[in-house]
Amino acid sequence: MVQSVLHQYPGEVLESQRLDNFYVIKLERTKGKYVIKVNAYDGVIQSIKRTQMYTDAKQEPQDHPPGSSQPSDKSNPVHKPDPVSLVITENEAAKLAAKAVNGTSDDIELHRNDKGLYYLVEVEVQDGREAVVQINAVSGSIDSITWEKEKQDHDES
Repeated sequence: MVQSVLHQYPGEVLESQRLDNFYVIKLERTKGKYVIKVNAYDGVIQSIKRTQMYTDAKQEPQDHPPGSSQPSDKSNPVHKPDPVSLVITENEAAKLAAKAVNGTSDDIELHRNDKGLYYLVEVEVQDGREAVVQINAVSGSIDSITWEKEKQDHDES
């Protein structure tokens, strides 16, 4: 079970335990620490939650010392986990997709399937074609590229 998670989301496993019908895997990646809940029977990832975000790769977040220029009463997003946070933002997915087919991203949507969360990004290419690029929302890997057929301008008879 752990290996299938690591295949999709490479990182260092900090802890793994089984709770009823699920495995709970604590994973450390370059952007932070995550808790991944996996169905024990079919291996489908049910949820991914970032519990700690790193400001730089492999660097622990820094607490600001008293008297520093950082206001202590403001909430710092580095220390406030977001239960639905993803490794790849919409903006990052748009850039990855545009680079993959050498075009300009047009539209982006977040979806979920039995393997987890992914983005579908529409990308327009200079020659007038359009591609739909599927990007894994956690790993940033490009899962597929589908080229749209050119639109027909004539009516059906």
